[in-house]
Amino acid sequence: MITRETVSAADWATGTGWHLEESGWCSGDRCIPLSGLTQDEAGNFKTEELAAATNRAVFRSGDFVSVGPEFGDLSAATTGAQLPDLVLEDRQGNPVSLGSLVARRRRMVLHAWAPW
Repeated sequence: MITRETVSAADWATGTGWHLEESGWCSGDRCIPLSGLTQDEAGNFKTEELAAATNRAVFRSGDFVSVGPEFGDLSAATTGAQLPDLVLEDRQGNPVSLGSLVARRRRMVLHAWAPW
């Protein structure tokens, strides 16, 4: 997990799969040139710059930095995904299934929260 404002090449490779080559940061058949990325005197890179260059979201709270997964074309990740037909209560306490909302093409926002 990457949690600092700057990150070494080895830590970035371990955390994201992107590794440093002469041509830049590479993952599979994709490479990003080093130009425009800042390195400090120890050779570490700015975490937020690397995250932006590799299509990752960043959350910052004080000195803590958290890098999310790569985003972009999500079609492969959602192919075949199924929404479970949960039954929840509306404001009046009546049962409403998510399947019925989808069938009526209603827009919805599902908010999930976990305490861990």
